[in-house]
Amino acid sequence: MSTKFSRRFFIQGFGGLAIALPALEFTEKAWGQTAPKPRFLTFFEHGGTLTNHMGNIYGYQGFTDGSQESQGMDAWRPTSKPGQPLTLGAIHQPLAAAGLTNDCVVVRGIDNMAGDKQGDYGNGHGISNVTILTAGKGKNPGEADDKSIAYGPSIDQVIAARWGAPAGGLASVNLLLDAHNYGSPFFKASQQYASLLDTPQKAFNTILSGVQTGTGGPDPAVVRAQALKVSVLDGTSKNLQRYQNKMSAQDKLAVQAHLDAVRSIEQRVAAIQPPVAPSCSKPSVSGTFTNIGNTWQVMVDIALAALRCGQTRVLSLEVGDFHMTWDPTPLPFTVGYDIGHSLHHMSRDMGNKGSLYMPHPDWLTPYQQAMIRNRQLRAQMVARLLKGLKDTPEAGGNMLDNSLMLWTSEFSHGAIHSGSDMPIMLAGKAGGTLQTGRYLNFNTKATTDDFTLQYATQTATNNLYVSLLNKLGFADTTFGDMSYAAKPGGIATL
Repeated sequence: MSTKFSRRFFIQGFGGLAIALPALEFTEKAWGQTAPKPRFLTFFEHGGTLTNHMGNIYGYQGFTDGSQESQGMDAWRPTSKPGQPLTLGAIHQPLAAAGLTNDCVVVRGIDNMAGDKQGDYGNGHGISNVTILTAGKGKNPGEADDKSIAYGPSIDQVIAARWGAPAGGLASVNLLLDAHNYGSPFFKASQQYASLLDTPQKAFNTILSGVQTGTGGPDPAVVRAQALKVSVLDGTSKNLQRYQNKMSAQDKLAVQAHLDAVRSIEQRVAAIQPPVAPSCSKPSVSGTFTNIGNTWQVMVDIALAALRCGQTRVLSLEVGDFHMTWDPTPLPFTVGYDIGHSLHHMSRDMGNKGSLYMPHPDWLTPYQQAMIRNRQLRAQMVARLLKGLKDTPEAGGNMLDNSLMLWTSEFSHGAIHSGSDMPIMLAGKAGGTLQTGRYLNFNTKATTDDFTLQYATQTATNNLYVSLLNKLGFADTTFGDMSYAAKPGGIATL
């Protein structure tokens, strides 16, 4: 070389290029990929689901095929088996229709052991409600079931307390579509229920009244950052070009090669579309809301707005055990007190030897269809919420990718108040920590036959909630009162 680089030249010029090149390569790979903070959602439906699970009640070992007193349909169960691509069952068809199957995990074979071990008879209403999301103590020894109250926080409130409230927002938002509930499962602390917003107007005023809405276009902060990165690289290139008349031909070739590499990556970064800011808009809450049928959509839209506008990271939607009195489909039977729980109780008498089926065998199919419609309306709520999140771009993916939702109830079979084989669905990828599109069954009797009528498990809600905390980045090994669980820790295969 005829001209030697000075130390000052190397630091100011070539050193700047050496630093800029890997930084830009990283920018190209990770542009817009800064992980957003995760969210936790709970969808809780009162009353259980349409299942043939009987536990060990009335002499059944686990499930009934409908040949005895209780009807034999399990409409929560997937039609696929564990290990196969997930195919959702009857109740979950609204999610399948919305293209959400691969965003879900259906989980069976998990018991609310805390409720089962403390209940007066199996799992009564009171003890089931206060233990299903707390997995802990629900009453003192010798107390009646109607004295039940949680002695610890529910899983959502544990997470909310750790994350805290976003600037100008709320640590948690708890929405209620009220009906025949027998209590609530959400507890902020021992013997302290979480606050619930039970009308659209109250929810809107509390969460959204002061929110400034956005357009949903490219995030201005990201656009500015992108322009700054490019301008820094332009400056580095120009700095080096000024020194070219002091270089040998060989040095010029080497530096020009680096400049070309910088420019190539720079052009690719400039072509990347910056991520779109979540669309923050407010739903209308005008009108009169008289029942869940004409209220649920606006409540779900308020929930979506709370998440999109960054007003909370922890949200729950609690749905009462309603009977769809507005359902236009005529029924050949009367539902006692016009409440959902009465409809559910009919299932134990709709089997081939049931007291309702024997004089009215033609009632079975309309009954099952009515129950499926009733539970599918809940699935429509979930689908609207999840689809709204999935359709909102965020950090190279969407808001659902960065969320984790738990869907469950206080019962599996509401007619017998069963707290075993709980109806559980998870949704969202929790920022990449949860593999979706799966069906998991922890019934130890179902290892070779997923359709077995026998049932046993060693997996409790305590274990499930440990795993959910782990998915969200917490290192917990216990949740609730682990003395009620049959084994320690989380669920390794979740």
